[in-house]
Amino acid sequence: MSPAQGRQQTASRPPPPRPRTRTPKVPAYGNVKPFERKAANPDGGKQSGSPPSGSPPNGVTPLFQGRKQSRRAAFCWRWFRRSTLVFIVSMLTVLFLIALLQGVVTQTQVRIDDLKTQIAEEEESHKALERQQTVMSTPAQFVEVAKNKLGMVTPTTVIYLHPPPGQ
Repeated sequence: MSPAQGRQQTASRPPPPRPRTRTPKVPAYGNVKPFERKAANPDGGKQSGSPPSGSPPNGVTPLFQGRKQSRRAAFCWRWFRRSTLVFIVSMLTVLFLIALLQGVVTQTQVRIDDLKTQIAEEEESHKALERQQTVMSTPAQFVEVAKNKLGMVTPTTVIYLHPPPGQ
């Protein structure tokens, strides 16, 4: 056998089988292609003109094959939809709670403002009553109120009443 014939035989042989490796557990979403990895190069890392037979022309091999691939993709898609749904529901719940708390805070602030206004009004009323009390407590004011409002007169003579003896 000549060396040229030996080269032809090795070129027509299929590549040796690749060792199976564990597939990564990363989900595929949407229109993303199934998990792919570069095909092992049988030439020991050297670039060859054509890919080995049995692999796609771009040198990429899917990790999952047939029914196993569709089950894995379906599982990943369900997991993604569920986790997305849980995330969206939790975010909506958080937003609802924030809006609810914001409403409570706003109502409380309005009540606080109303109470502050009421306190200010009551303090003014209290100060006015204190001023009136100061003015009314003078003896001249007592005499004026007795004469004008109550109709009393100043006595000209003072009469003393004595209790009868024996009592």
